[in-house]
Amino acid sequence: MKRWMLVSLLSTVLGAASLQANGKFSGDMIGEYYYVAQNHNDSLVGNNGFWFRRIYFTYKNHLDDKIDVKFRLEMASPGDFTTKSKLTPAVKDAFIAFKEDFGKITFGIQSPPTFAKVEALWGYRSLEKTPLDLQGWSSSRDFGISFAGKQSIVSYTLMLGNSSSNKSETNKGKRLYASLGITPIEGFYIEVYGDYNGIDASSKDYIGQTFISYKSSPFRLGILYSRKGTIGNTNANNIISGYGVFSAKKGLNVIVRYDKMLDDGGKGEGISYIPFANNSPSNFVLAGVSYSINKRVKVMPNIEYVFYDTTGISPDLYPRLTLYYKI
Repeated sequence: MKRWMLVSLLSTVLGAASLQANGKFSGDMIGEYYYVAQNHNDSLVGNNGFWFRRIYFTYKNHLDDKIDVKFRLEMASPGDFTTKSKLTPAVKDAFIAFKEDFGKITFGIQSPPTFAKVEALWGYRSLEKTPLDLQGWSSSRDFGISFAGKQSIVSYTLMLGNSSSNKSETNKGKRLYASLGITPIEGFYIEVYGDYNGIDASSKDYIGQTFISYKSSPFRLGILYSRKGTIGNTNANNIISGYGVFSAKKGLNVIVRYDKMLDDGGKGEGISYIPFANNSPSNFVLAGVSYSINKRVKVMPNIEYVFYDTTGISPDLYPRLTLYYKI
């Protein structure tokens, strides 16, 4: 029995070594110490501890000059302050991409264009998700097929997906995604985005978004407006968000962000790690400092503060010390 276990282990190691020779393994880890200093839910006040908000393990391989594959596992703590469980891996990415002169076609579990560019330019997913992701308006992954291309200063992405995140598909509905980005001058980026879940779907909902960013050597800024609604219903939910990242000196950045929920259409108490109060427009503030120990390790003391438009709801305050490192 032990002999077969040893043979299996050696086969696994040799197989991994073979994959590594043609591809690349990498990983990211986001861990932190948190403290709930104030909260609309009195039972959470005083909660504190250590957790991993995300652990990623990724394998990429360039099969040839025109074909790439990517496989990523993700693990996360529950983040609801009540569930005790071990970190369980789930498939986050699994796709093959075909590159041609006219663009790139990708099939599998992948990032839709909803906030892929927004997240890249925000640059601090290690501190917090982008607004639509945070509020649960849209998932950071979907299973489908996409086409992305670029012509001069214009970039674009079209995608057809299950609208089931990285979970199994169980219905007839499909979501169509489209984004159009323009870089008019160096440093500026403007993106118009929309998606529509109306292909054989029982509820025909949509998201529209405009994002503008500017990046230079000492700072980068971004502002975003998003609207989510249902066809045939005049009521809709709206988010306005802005961020600034300022380089104080090499390796030291100051980060600020403000999200304004104009309605009460967010995920509320269901938001992991920072549950919002239900049924109230909210104001989210993040402020922090990022210090790079080296290219792979960042230490980021920060606070998250949420206050509400509805009278009588106490604000939420989370001092945190976040550690981000690449492996």
